[in-house]
Amino acid sequence: DEAKEDSLIFDFGGYLDPRIITALEISDVVIIPVSDFGKKLDTQGFISSIAEAEAYNKKIIIVLNKMREEDAVAVRSELKKHKYSYPIFEIRKSEAVEKMLNEKKSISTIVKEGGLLGWTYRGINNDFKKLINYIKGEK
Repeated sequence: DEAKEDSLIFDFGGYLDPRIITALEISDVVIIPVSDFGKKLDTQGFISSIAEAEAYNKKIIIVLNKMREEDAVAVRSELKKHKYSYPIFEIRKSEAVEKMLNEKKSISTIVKEGGLLGWTYRGINNDFKKLINYIKGEK
């Protein structure tokens, strides 16, 4: 019950551990990322993750992480095949995340600082903004 009072993030690590079910039930949003789509095991795991999560919480968001366009199309097709219509967000492949971690600055801060890096990272910054705005209810 303490988790209800704080903003927390839980990482399920790709499988639903029974100890996490309460966290899943009280979550405002469940983000299910996918990156290595197309490999049979990863595809089945991704679809299984959605089915397991939605048994406890249907406020699911799909995040296509560092994915090629043809793989993104395949994910959308697979979701449609399973009759899933959850919101989908794409986070493009970029060195910005590594730079953010190394410099201990957010991508938006790096973009605000301007210069070549600010210009280069504006796309991934917008990707994250769209996702964050949706989570905040600013659809």
